[in-house]
Amino acid sequence: MPYKEYGINGIANEAVVIWKADSQNETLQNTILPDSCADIIIKFKDLNDTENIDFNHVSILAVGLMTKPKKTLISPDDYYLGIRIKPSFIFDFFENSIHEITNQIIPLNNINKQLSNIILSTID
Repeated sequence: MPYKEYGINGIANEAVVIWKADSQNETLQNTILPDSCADIIIKFKDLNDTENIDFNHVSILAVGLMTKPKKTLISPDDYYLGIRIKPSFIFDFFENSIHEITNQIIPLNNINKQLSNIILSTID
């Protein structure tokens, strides 16, 4: 699975790392390793046309702090854009709910609807 991280200039570099990954039309097994970070993942399904994104196939997920490796299955045609949140900034994004999603991947809307809506409106 091709994976690439992007640095950000300025103060944002201290808080987050932007990354992308895609399955390249294969079903893949991935392991999320504990790294003391949380992530917000925008998952696109069938992203063939970046000019006309079908938002019925977009999911925004929150990945909690992992205390153990977690295996995930990545389907063909999945494309991920992620924001890895460094430890000292996690509460700025997840407020008091981060402990509720330890070792879990859940819809961001379940814990921070406002942030989920902001992200959707930004990519729309």
